[in-house]
Amino acid sequence: MLNWLKNKVTPKKEEKQYSFKWYELGPENPFNKRILDIRSLTHTTLSGSKDKEIVELYSKLRQSIGDEYKDYDVTEFISTETNLVYPHNGDELCGIAFKSDCMECKWDVYIYDNYFYFTKSWTGELIFKVKAQILSDKIILDEIIHPSCEEKKDVESEVHFLMKSHLFGQPFPHNIPNELTSEKEIAIWSFSRYGNLACYATYEMITDTVLINKK
Repeated sequence: MLNWLKNKVTPKKEEKQYSFKWYELGPENPFNKRILDIRSLTHTTLSGSKDKEIVELYSKLRQSIGDEYKDYDVTEFISTETNLVYPHNGDELCGIAFKSDCMECKWDVYIYDNYFYFTKSWTGELIFKVKAQILSDKIILDEIIHPSCEEKKDVESEVHFLMKSHLFGQPFPHNIPNELTSEKEIAIWSFSRYGNLACYATYEMITDTVLINKK
């Protein structure tokens, strides 16, 4: 998981001082998990590449509506069952569900034929193909199809975070590996993986995370 992305992280100011803070459960913490606020880095950091081909590919992918992923070869992927549920207003869902609008935003999401496709915005690589039931009042995710290098215990939390943060636009905590120990290391890893939509990090699994206080 630690080497999943190798995007260049370029602070706006080389000597910028960041302010990270752990929140225990309590009035100051909007969630029911212990979280680290990493916004001082993730909301003020620029992403870029000196590789012209990467920049051009990112730009080209902005024109994609994602229908090419319907034929993406997932024969080497594995499957993880899940039961994630989200509210829905009954609208038909087809095409772009979320689109990165800058290189600081690391994901694109599409939906076709009751499958969500979660892809890297820089490279177009498909990371998760997720089977969904689209009902009149809710969306139920049943199955996550993913590369075998993505650990099964992590994929459900990651898909849940991406649904909450990217599709529903909610600041939401994401899960981090236990190997990350320093606050700055956590923030840099989080930005590399989730870009400017990473707000809060936690070592705990997040599928049962709820908003308990407005912050």
